[in-house]
Amino acid sequence: MLSQLDDLSVTGDVDGDIALSLPLETPDALKLEINAQPRLSEVIYHPLDLRIHTLEGELAWLQDGERRGLVGDARAQLLGGSISANIYTPSDRIELQGSVATAALFELGGLDDSQGSLPIEGQLEWQGLVSLLPTPTVRLESRLVGITSRLPEPFAKSAQQPWPWVVTADIEAARLESRLADIATARVQQRNGQIM
Repeated sequence: MLSQLDDLSVTGDVDGDIALSLPLETPDALKLEINAQPRLSEVIYHPLDLRIHTLEGELAWLQDGERRGLVGDARAQLLGGSISANIYTPSDRIELQGSVATAALFELGGLDDSQGSLPIEGQLEWQGLVSLLPTPTVRLESRLVGITSRLPEPFAKSAQQPWPWVVTADIEAARLESRLADIATARVQQRNGQIM
């Protein structure tokens, strides 16, 4: 677990406080509150050279006996857009929303507009939900309004045209499913290190 932290570089500060109540006669009645206010100017995930800027939030770890969870909100700048998270793990939920520039997604894949215009352009607005139980899953949705596609039919699209797009990932099963309106569906699963 700690070796994964080697892939990150973090610049900034985190302010916080801790409150603890542990009655000696009933240690199961532990009450713990850890509050944190991250103010990070940059977080870099080195394997992808993915840079998160201006990450800020109000987070709290709350524990009352056996009940515990992370609550709060966070927001940052990412891939030419923004991302915000409303975190409430006692109810198994992390709600996400944001936007991303398609040019930044192409750059992440090693492509840019130096050879001409990109086939897909615009600002992608999206929302999502992370569910933690029974296994971690992520569901992202967008209507793709604001995105222009100059790909051949049936993938040509104007910026005003809505195309519902849903991506679902089951982290433990290493499975990804994507559905683009009634145009395309894809399912990918990793088994024994191979993508199928």
